[in-house]
Amino acid sequence: MVATAPRSNIELLHLLMREESRPLVRKAAKLAPIFAKRAYRQDEDSSFPFADFADLHRAKLLGLTIPESYGGTMVSHLTRGAIFEQIASGNEATGLSFVMHSTTAGFAATCGKAITKSILFSDIIEKGAILASCTTEPKKTFRGPYRLDTEFIEEPDGYRVKGEKAFASNAEAATYYMVNGKLRSASSTKTGFMLAAIPAKDITITNRWSSGAMRSTCSHAIKFDTVVPHSLIVGEPGQLLETIEFSNFMFGYALVALGIMKAALDYTKNVTFKKYRTMGEHDGHILGLIEEKIQDCRAAAVRAAIARDEMSEDAVRLTAIAKYEATEAAPEVTWQCIKLAGGRGILRGPEYPLERWHRNSLAGALMPSPNLRLEQTEFGRLAPIIQWD
Repeated sequence: MVATAPRSNIELLHLLMREESRPLVRKAAKLAPIFAKRAYRQDEDSSFPFADFADLHRAKLLGLTIPESYGGTMVSHLTRGAIFEQIASGNEATGLSFVMHSTTAGFAATCGKAITKSILFSDIIEKGAILASCTTEPKKTFRGPYRLDTEFIEEPDGYRVKGEKAFASNAEAATYYMVNGKLRSASSTKTGFMLAAIPAKDITITNRWSSGAMRSTCSHAIKFDTVVPHSLIVGEPGQLLETIEFSNFMFGYALVALGIMKAALDYTKNVTFKKYRTMGEHDGHILGLIEEKIQDCRAAAVRAAIARDEMSEDAVRLTAIAKYEATEAAPEVTWQCIKLAGGRGILRGPEYPLERWHRNSLAGALMPSPNLRLEQTEFGRLAPIIQWD
């Protein structure tokens, strides 16, 4: 482990600006306005953004966390963050769904056996397969000791995996469901933590996603009771938790929040104050504060990305800070943009996205590790961000 050298916000933002010239980031930037045109209808219908993911596949972005040796386009966390922000600025639900897919693919890249990687990654790269993220259970919470009722029971040909999940992101679209659970014979969740890629045919949707935010992530409730072969078991018991990969969820959530803020700021500048209103002195002051807040959050995200790329001992703490700052700021920023827009700000429709951005921004603070837990632990200074049973 190495300590990350301190850098000013200006230096950090310059590093991020440099990322914008990379080919994959440019591809994401070109896709963002296309995704934006579809976002209203997908949110209204609570329908998964299949067309967006088809575009991501064609752009070779579904392999963002997959090594080149398996046909992927693996990039640094800094580049990954720039891509996440661009995609989320077009459609924040697509951005969040993409974070879930990319993060769980990263689990397989880090811990999966060669046969597991070969199966999953060939389907992703060649066929556009999508991974569902399934880590939350109906009766459990990330705010206290994290226990898992989902069981992995050893059998001759693999493991019987049995349980339920409350929020299976990408459920309607997934080829594989990345399900975590506890090895029945293990003494604790942490030492017995396991991950399986369960094919869609072996999953039953029990309750359809009906939410006020991030509707088109289609995070349905599911149940399963199936034998998963050894080839689709991702790593050994407890292996994933010996890495920092699990906190990549928080990194992605920070960038989705930044994408929402970027979209709201751009709309306020280019629509509210060019089409509907003349900017007054007080309006300009508020807009300046919004820009400053976004820049601070963006610098925190870059700091976390660099720490992750450098394998810094502060990587998880800095990631938690970036997640907290961005997901707390996004509802505030979008609300300020609504107030600047006036009555039009709460209208719904293809031409009025502020209401949707504000509503969708509310989800970030609730996603694990939830912000109340981050406050409680002072970002890991007082206790682990996730308290394992």
